[in-house]
Amino acid sequence: MSQVLKEHFDSETLILNEGQEKNIYIVGPFLQHTIPNRNGRIYPEAVLQPQVEAYVENYVKTNRAVGEAEHPDTSRITFDRISHLITEIHQDGNNFMGKAKLLGTPMGLLCKSLVEGGVKLGVSSRGAGSVKRRADGLNEVQKDYKLATVDIVYAPSGRDCFVDTIVESEIVETLLRDHALLNEFEMFLEARDNIKKAHSPARLKMSIDAFERVIKGLK
Repeated sequence: MSQVLKEHFDSETLILNEGQEKNIYIVGPFLQHTIPNRNGRIYPEAVLQPQVEAYVENYVKTNRAVGEAEHPDTSRITFDRISHLITEIHQDGNNFMGKAKLLGTPMGLLCKSLVEGGVKLGVSSRGAGSVKRRADGLNEVQKDYKLATVDIVYAPSGRDCFVDTIVESEIVETLLRDHALLNEFEMFLEARDNIKKAHSPARLKMSIDAFERVIKGLK
C-alpha cells in the first residue's frame, strides 16, 4: 500500500544580503540513499536517484520546486502553505545536497521571522510510495516511490536535525569598519566584474591575470 514517506536531515541557514532585502536560504542534505535512517527505513540508490533527477529536471529547473512549512498529511502541494523555493539539488556520495530560498509568502515570512529570531528549524523530504520489510528488519522503499518536495519543519523526529544560522552580511559590515580591508574588497569586486565584461579572448586573459594578482594580494 502506498503511503506518505517523510524524512528529516541536518541543514544550515544562510542569510545573504542582496540590495536592501535579506535572502534566506536553507542548505544541506535534503535526501539520502542506501544508509538506513533513524526510522528504520532505507532508500536504495536505484530508487531515489531517478526520482531526484526527475524532480530537478521537471521542478527545480523550471522554478516550480516549492515546499511547505511543516508536513501535511498528503504529498500534494497547497498554495497557502508554500514557504520556500528549492533552487538546487545535487548528489554528493550518499547525500543529495540541496538549497532552498525562503519566499515572501505568509509561511515563508513566518520561517524568516523564526530564523532571524534565532529559532532553529529543520528540513524534511516528502514523498509517496510503498515499503517492503527486509529480513534485517529495515523497511526498504520500493520502486513506486515518488518524490514530492522537501519541507521545512520545526520538530524533526530524528536527533540533531536542526539548522544553524550564518549571517553573511556580517562580513560586509566588518569590511565597512576596516578601510584597508574595504579597499581590498572593492579591488576584488572590480577585478571580478572585469572578467564578466570581457568581450574578447585577449581582454579576458588580461582580466583573469589582474584578478589573480588581486587574489594573491589578499593572502
